[in-house]
Amino acid sequence: MQQQYLTVLVQFDLTGKFYSYFTDIADIKEGDRAIVIVDGVPKIVKVVQTTGLSRAQHDRAIAIIHSVVDVSDYANKIRRLQTYQQIRTELRQAKEQHDEMFIYQTIAKDNPRVKELLEQLNTLDGTTPLIEESK
Repeated sequence: MQQQYLTVLVQFDLTGKFYSYFTDIADIKEGDRAIVIVDGVPKIVKVVQTTGLSRAQHDRAIAIIHSVVDVSDYANKIRRLQTYQQIRTELRQAKEQHDEMFIYQTIAKDNPRVKELLEQLNTLDGTTPLIEESK
């Protein structure tokens, strides 16, 4: 039995360029991520068209798609990493604000001008903790 090849149009992520490739993957579909070999280097591309290619697009296909890859696990890991980084950034900012305010409050105990500035800041934004009075 003769191998059946389908011609599909793919797009390279980095360049945005479109190229025609052969595939023997019967269930390949638009939106799939696939591996193609370019100058001996594997590249991930997006399948953008599987039907209705022009004769010229069919004729330009000179290489074969190696395989289709499931990138959903990778995408989930990226989302988790981004969330982790956002949380860490927010925590770091909160710590820096706290440390900064603690230093200002400590200075304000001995410096009336800093105390006055902190009180002015509190009246402007209402979020700056007031200096605790020593008893």
